[in-house]
Amino acid sequence: MKKTFSAVVLLVLASNAFASDENSLAPENTIRMTGIERTPAKEIQVSALTPIPIITTSIDHGDSLQGSVKKWRTLGGESERLSQKANKAVERMEDHNCSIRMPVYKDTTGRFQPRDGLAAITCVTAVGPVVVSEVTGHIVGADQMEGVTDPKGEKGFFVTHSDIDIPVE
Repeated sequence: MKKTFSAVVLLVLASNAFASDENSLAPENTIRMTGIERTPAKEIQVSALTPIPIITTSIDHGDSLQGSVKKWRTLGGESERLSQKANKAVERMEDHNCSIRMPVYKDTTGRFQPRDGLAAITCVTAVGPVVVSEVTGHIVGADQMEGVTDPKGEKGFFVTHSDIDIPVE
């Protein structure tokens, strides 16, 4: 009887693994929009720790940094180029006029740092703007240091801490 009970418990536990849907197979740190059929043509997929090149456009009211995604390839030398997958994601983000907005503060060295590490990514699509909020990440300036010094026109990277799927169709 004890062996039968143990076997039933193992079957129940195993059935949860086999009866999962596509969302349960995704890593826990993936941000997904639900209710949309997901295919590579209909979304921009950005992997965790991808540096997204931005050019800062403004600091609104001194506490929110906005940057436009642009296809510039490197901060330093040839060895720092983006991977092909990341480059394709960045190209699609620029094609959809994506921008990144995050709360910031000015530290003692005069650099703008993320306040809580949460950003919102906004992209323009044929049906209107799409906003993906609560994307975790940090900012690296063109000088390869945390944060940026100039709120207008400075190159930098927004480095994602999680996978992101942005629906664009």
